[in-house]
Amino acid sequence: ALVGSLYSNKDTRRKDAGFSIFYMLFNLGGALGGLICGYVGQTINWHYGFGLAGLFMICGLINFIFGINKIYGTPPDNNKLKEKVFLNISYEWSIYIGSLIAIAFVTLLFYHTHIMDFVMLPLTLISFLYILYISFRFSKQERRKLFAALTLLLFTSFFWAFYEQSGGSMNLFVLQNVNLNVGNMHFSCLSINNFLPSFFLFALTPLALKTWNGLHKINKEPRSELKFVIAFLFLGSYFLTLWIGCYLYRASGMVPVAFLFIGYLLMEFAELNLGPVSFSLSSKLSPLSIASTMMGVMYLSVSLGEYFSGKLGAAMAVPAGIINPVKSLTYYNSIFLRIAAGCLIIAVILLSLNRLIKKCMQEIR
Repeated sequence: ALVGSLYSNKDTRRKDAGFSIFYMLFNLGGALGGLICGYVGQTINWHYGFGLAGLFMICGLINFIFGINKIYGTPPDNNKLKEKVFLNISYEWSIYIGSLIAIAFVTLLFYHTHIMDFVMLPLTLISFLYILYISFRFSKQERRKLFAALTLLLFTSFFWAFYEQSGGSMNLFVLQNVNLNVGNMHFSCLSINNFLPSFFLFALTPLALKTWNGLHKINKEPRSELKFVIAFLFLGSYFLTLWIGCYLYRASGMVPVAFLFIGYLLMEFAELNLGPVSFSLSSKLSPLSIASTMMGVMYLSVSLGEYFSGKLGAAMAVPAGIINPVKSLTYYNSIFLRIAAGCLIIAVILLSLNRLIKKCMQEIR
């Protein structure tokens, strides 16, 4: 929400570029974090690996407090923060206390993960209904934009459900069924799954920005809702590439690592068309007074996708005791093809809704 506040909604191209740069930078952190913290965890001690992650977060907080906060991060209304809301507690302190309570709740979920089966879907549904409810406080034009935003955010849940296999079931697939040797070079599962996707995204973002700018100059840049369609087509290509590798090497059960490299490249092209765009749309399509709320709803839709990702990953889990790669490959093979087909179906649905979404978005591209 803070990044979105730096740009006017009228300056949509600079806002898109701003979110792309923001997206690129935190994926650089994700790539380096996966590489450094993962290496320390695997080779020295996992406590040190997680400790390093916490240390880097503290460095980021210090930078935010003493750097960005002085220029852009100050509250728009300091007096509002000092108002009392409950038991003589100010708005500001209610935020701190509420955050600590939220941390305790999240920690509880780590020990009782089954709670999410009863929480995740209802919580997302309630948040969407809440936005629909408060949308009637705004003008008809603003309300239509919110409808468009919610529709696109719903589809992002499907995207992340498929995409996040790279951080879950794909780890097991790489360990069991991917030949990580290229000549005399051996790649580690950790470096591929935790470094490569974020690195590709970091490296490809400048190319994507240059491409969109070039297409914009000749009035050929696709609108945001069409970029969602492109994202699902690329994501489907990623899973189709994996399926082709599984099919061609079904006799040995070991897929060459090149298929994974090509697949992850396609996957990051997909993310570039949806990830930063969903951030930007959540900002551009929201009235200023609920911009941060909509950003929270966007993250909730991502969380719902990751929740379903876990369920999908469980569906392709190889039963305990099966260590033969030829047998384990069959569990991944059929799921990859089904996900590729699912991505194509969603792309067609989005394309059929294009005219309606475009109408609701009005001047926003």
